[in-house]
Amino acid sequence: ANLRVGHLLTLPAAAMVDVYLNDSPTPALTDVAYEAMTLVTIPASTTSIDIAPAGMTIGDAVISADNLSFTTDGNYSMCAWGNMTPAAYLTEDNLAGIPAGSTRLN
Repeated sequence: ANLRVGHLLTLPAAAMVDVYLNDSPTPALTDVAYEAMTLVTIPASTTSIDIAPAGMTIGDAVISADNLSFTTDGNYSMCAWGNMTPAAYLTEDNLAGIPAGSTRLN
């Protein structure tokens, strides 16, 4: 699966974040900068995503999403935002039928 991760957290300690998959103690993405969108290929078997300030551990995650489901060829976007009460959303991106060089807004 393809996952696009957006970092819009305005926490003072989260100028950059690390992204963890499936409760692994090793981040799948490190040092994702504020206002960055990063694309990563993840296993379809991924069931959880955690986001922590860069250099911290999964136990320091400010966003935790569990019971997730992905398809092998799926395209997804996850964006984390907020300050005192961080939040995130995860969407499946519909890229079917978009001609090369074009964009679809939902």
